[in-house]
Amino acid sequence: MKIIKFDEIDSTNNYLKENFQQFDDFTVIAADRQTRGRGRLGKSFFSPESGIYFSLLIKDKEKLNYLDRFTIISAVAVFSELKAYTDKKLSIKWVNDIYIENKKLCGILTESRIQKDNEISYGIIGIGINLYNPEDGFPEDIKDKAGCLFDKKPDSFLKEKIVKAICERIYMLLFKYNEEYIDIYRENSYLDNKNIKLIENGNEQDVRALYIDKDCRLIIENEKGVKKALYFGDISIEI
Repeated sequence: MKIIKFDEIDSTNNYLKENFQQFDDFTVIAADRQTRGRGRLGKSFFSPESGIYFSLLIKDKEKLNYLDRFTIISAVAVFSELKAYTDKKLSIKWVNDIYIENKKLCGILTESRIQKDNEISYGIIGIGINLYNPEDGFPEDIKDKAGCLFDKKPDSFLKEKIVKAICERIYMLLFKYNEEYIDIYRENSYLDNKNIKLIENGNEQDVRALYIDKDCRLIIENEKGVKKALYFGDISIEI
């Protein structure tokens, strides 16, 4: 594993997408700040110097067989490493966020490139973590929803230590692939038995999140008692 560090970059995911051919499998691009950080569904990701931002490039064909589980595996890796740094409750919000108590601590964005013959060229796992409160605070639209791992700025060496530990755990989970990570994902689900809004085709529907099943699908129930399994989707929850 090779870690390449930038003080500032537009997006660690973008950088790998544009330059993947020159890097080996499991190269990591990390930055202190992102000017155009991205989240799922085209949303922006606030990326000041108070956070950790890094992306992993995966080109190994065997590991790419598990592309559909990259987000789940990464969430478990982040959860497992970060819980050693806080006494606050951490949980995994389906499908790609880590929460600290009732606030978002981390977001994960997985991307890939599919060739014309349907062969996967690469997979990229992008991770952004709120390490401590930014000097000017969080923007108005997320200030009540964003949480941090530490109450104050930690020692500078911790950033690199955390990045390295999370990447090594992801590699271990991919290299020694088994289903044990699914139990961790399910047992630490943030959404279990919570009322949420399901957003489909621009329409919102009030539903209840029941649990995560063994295939990492979110099982929901509408007001009529009809249950549905979601492989993916856009949901929101009031904090």
